[in-house]
Parts: sequence; structure tokens; C-alpha cells
Amino acid sequence: MTTLISCRRSSSTSLIHLFATACCTSSPRQLRRCKQCHCCCLERVLQFGCAFSVTSNRDANTVFDAVEFVLQNFTEMNKLWVRMQHQGPVQEKEKREKERVGKNLHVLSQIEGVDLDMYKDIVLPRVLEQVVNCKDELAQFYLMDCIIQVFPDEYHLQTLDVLLGSCPLLQVYAAREKNRIYIPRDRYLSEEAEKKAMAEKIERMELEADSKDKKNLEETERSLVDLEERQKQANATIKEKELSSQQEYLKLKARYEALQRSQRNLMGEDLGLLSSKELESLERQLDSSLKLIRSTRTQFMLDQLSKLQRKTFSQLQEEKSSLLQEKIYLTKVIFIYKDMNNENVEMICSKFVEHL
Repeated sequence: MTTLISCRRSSSTSLIHLFATACCTSSPRQLRRCKQCHCCCLERVLQFGCAFSVTSNRDANTVFDAVEFVLQNFTEMNKLWVRMQHQGPVQEKEKREKERVGKNLHVLSQIEGVDLDMYKDIVLPRVLEQVVNCKDELAQFYLMDCIIQVFPDEYHLQTLDVLLGSCPLLQVYAAREKNRIYIPRDRYLSEEAEKKAMAEKIERMELEADSKDKKNLEETERSLVDLEERQKQANATIKEKELSSQQEYLKLKARYEALQRSQRNLMGEDLGLLSSKELESLERQLDSSLKLIRSTRTQFMLDQLSKLQRKTFSQLQEEKSSLLQEKIYLTKVIFIYKDMNNENVEMICSKFVEHL
């Protein structure tokens, strides 16, 4: 497989030395300490325009060596730049912020041998590690912006979870100052503490809700088990009652059919199908039935006669009482009439005496 990288025309085994000798006037110690030397080295590397072809396994390792060199250079330059942020007058910080530490990232993006796998496995983890560990707000904000700008968008889409996972580890003050949003630190810490307390409270409430839901679920399951057991018992009881009702129905049906046959036999029907014993039994039944009918009839007549006697006696008593009352009334009338006659006789006698 052929991998193209931007470098100076030379042998494949001396690529690292090309990067090291790009700034031949600077010693390794000066390279670590002097930021201008780092920038000079990167500018010379970026000026190489020839394409170099790597065709062997030994030459393929040069891509990894180049990436490693640029990452180390990025680490040292980032440390130096962070230290310089806290030196000199305040008005010069804006100027020092614009110093291109991100040239290392630009170099990494220009190496054609850096594919998605190398970016995902080597470049991005190392760069994010330095960004998080620098603990400088402005540097973190600037470097994250450089990462997003210099590398392709498809790389960001494939490593979006890694980028988002590193965001909570960054300092938040740089973004606030960049956007001119100023919140007092005490207020911010208080709000963060309240948010954390609220999150813990929500978590506790969720745990309590889960516990209550689990308890309710267990109670519901127990209730369902009890209901299923009761349903089984009810089904067994219903089956027993159905069986008993069916047996009772069969008994009543047999008895009803027997009564129907007996009625037909008593009416003189279907006698030809009976045996002599059955006929004798039927005769005895008829005799007993006749006796019962006669006794019932006699008893009925006696009851009717008794009722008639009681009714006649009652009527006689009523007539006797009525006659007695009439007798009393007539006696009174007779007495009154006699009194009236006596008075009339006396009056007549007195008038007669007076007349004499």
C-alpha cells in the first residue's frame, strides 16, 4: 500500500532527521525552551512540497514516527504557551493568545498518511490528553477550536463520542470569557453545588421511585398469584357444582320419566308392555289410590258437612238474637201503650166526675 506524506525529497529512513534538522540552528534544549524555534521548525516543515512514496513496512513506520514527533512538539509548545500566558502585562495576553500553537495540529492534518484509524487511535487521544491536562482555560478553548477547524468533518463524526466525553473535563471559564458572559465564581460554584445537590436529589428520588415501583410490582405479583389461586379454586368449585347439578338433573329427569310412565299406566295406556308382576303392582297401586281417593272424598264431604252445620248454627243464632230483640222491643211498646191507656182512663173519669 502506498502512503503519501508531505516532506522533503530524501531517503525513507531519514524522515525523523529531516524534522530534527529543519531548524538546524537550534539545539534540542533550545527547541524545548524557545517557542520561536518551534514555530520556525514547523514553518520549514510546512514548506516542503514534494510527495514521498512509502512502499515497504520499514518505510511505513515513518508516518507513525512523524506523527509522534509532531505530537511531542505540540506538547512542548503547548506547555510553553501556557506558561507565557501568565507573564508580562495584561494587555499583551491577547497578542500571545494568537501565537499559533495550533500549527502542530495543522501539520498533523497535512500528513497524508494519517487516516481515520490513526486519528482515532493515536492522534485524538494524545491531543485531548494534553488539552485536558493543561488546565488553562484560554488554551483549552483555543486548542479545541483548532482541533475542530483543522481536521476533516468526517473524522469528527466518527469520533464525536470521544470529543463530547472530554468536554466535561475542560474548564468552563474560558468559554464564558470568550462569549463575554461573566458570572461571579462564588455564584457559579453555588449554582454548580445546587445543580449537583438537585441531581443527587433527583437520583435519590429515582431510586426511591424505583424502590416503590419494585415494591408495588412485588405486591402486584403477589396479588396476581393470589387471584390466580382463587380463580383456580373458584373454577374447581364451579366444576364440582356443574357435575353435581348435572347428576341432579339426570336424577330428576329419570324420576320425571318414571312419573310419566306411571301416569300413562294409571290412565290405562302402554299396559301391553308390562309384565304380570308389574300389572299386579299397578293393580295394588290403583287399589291404594282408590282407597286414598275414597278416604279423601269422605273426608272432604265430612268437612263440607261440618262447615254447613257451623254455618246453619251461626244463622240460627243470628235469627234467635234478632227475634229476642224484636220481643224486647214489642214488650216495651206494650208497656208504653198500657201506660197511655191508663192515663186516658183517668182523664176520662176525672172529666166525668167534674161533669157530674
